[in-house]
Amino acid sequence: MKFLGKSFARNPHEEHRVATPLELFFDLVYVVAIASAGVGLHNMLAEHQVAEGILWFLIAFFAIFWCWLNFTWYASAYDTNDSFFRLTTFLQIFGALVFAVGVSNFFKPEHNFSTAITGYVIMRVALATHWFRAAKFDKQRRSTCLRYAFGIIVAQILWTTGYIFFKEYFLYYVGFLFLIEILVPIFAERTFSAEGTPWHPHHIAERYSLLVIIVLGEGIMATTNTISSLINDETRWQESFALGFAAAALIFSLWWSYFKMPFGKILEQNKKSGFLSFIFGYGHFIIFSSLAAVGVGLQIIADRAESLPLKISDYSTEYALLCVAIPTSIYLMMMSFYRTAMIRRSKYNWLSWLVAIFLPFVMVLANRLGMRLEWSLLLVVLAPAAFIFLMQWDDCSNEKARDFVV
Repeated sequence: MKFLGKSFARNPHEEHRVATPLELFFDLVYVVAIASAGVGLHNMLAEHQVAEGILWFLIAFFAIFWCWLNFTWYASAYDTNDSFFRLTTFLQIFGALVFAVGVSNFFKPEHNFSTAITGYVIMRVALATHWFRAAKFDKQRRSTCLRYAFGIIVAQILWTTGYIFFKEYFLYYVGFLFLIEILVPIFAERTFSAEGTPWHPHHIAERYSLLVIIVLGEGIMATTNTISSLINDETRWQESFALGFAAAALIFSLWWSYFKMPFGKILEQNKKSGFLSFIFGYGHFIIFSSLAAVGVGLQIIADRAESLPLKISDYSTEYALLCVAIPTSIYLMMMSFYRTAMIRRSKYNWLSWLVAIFLPFVMVLANRLGMRLEWSLLLVVLAPAAFIFLMQWDDCSNEKARDFVV
């Protein structure tokens, strides 16, 4: 573990910097919260409560994402891995578990937020403790660390008092509170300030990629459900095999399309661009939530496959396919945005947008024209496959630094 001389901060140029076992364990705990949000969305989509389900899913997922993001960037700069750091991180883990228990209440008619807010505040106060400690030992960036710490504390006071005194209007209050939370890092880092925290570009890229794998794991579970819903019926084993293959191919192609993008190299070459780091950090909310929604969509496909013959093309079949096509399209559009923002001069940018917007919906049209559900689902793989084989993402790592936004 390399530090900046006698500084409390980690060396942002440290070679072979990888995620620590504690960070991996921290991510594992968030699987529970992500799964709870996914179950809630699935239940509401299954009842065709689309708008309300998406709203509560986004609120729950953003809270999960935000706590994970803040710890990840802090640890990239100040992971001392000592007893104090581990115990404070444990408080965040405990808060995450409390929050995960409360997530299910988001999707119930009474919308009880008390348990979730309690867990959220525990996570955030523990992180503020991290920042106060960094302010004590990292004299060079003391003001930055204090801005983080006090900003987080003020936000938690607003969360607590807002829920106590404005409980009936809390849903309208949530958007304002999330805006405050989002502005804290921008205020603390002052975006282009030279005293910004010394995060490690390749470590950050690895941490984000690990959470992508975790989120895709929810899709793997959905794929298992897709197969198991039919596999016990001996007369439908061919259908279950084809449907399971299509779902697994989709998850694998989404994984491949993400890891074709050399985020670590791009962040390293543009580390001085605070704007780019915020685009990368905040924009992954759309990446993570859309990939999680793909897994939920596959569960809707499994429900449809279990209830009706796969050869039927009706409203429920199209609805199930749209539950996969829409989040797939959103994910690919966000990847296109990253490509456009980070590699402006690439000749493939316009093609990536066309692929993202149109190709995921080919399967819906094919099903309407009479194609069976399992083969229609397989067509959605064309979209991420185009990113893999047509976009030539590997060229990104070979382009010169001037081709990136600085």
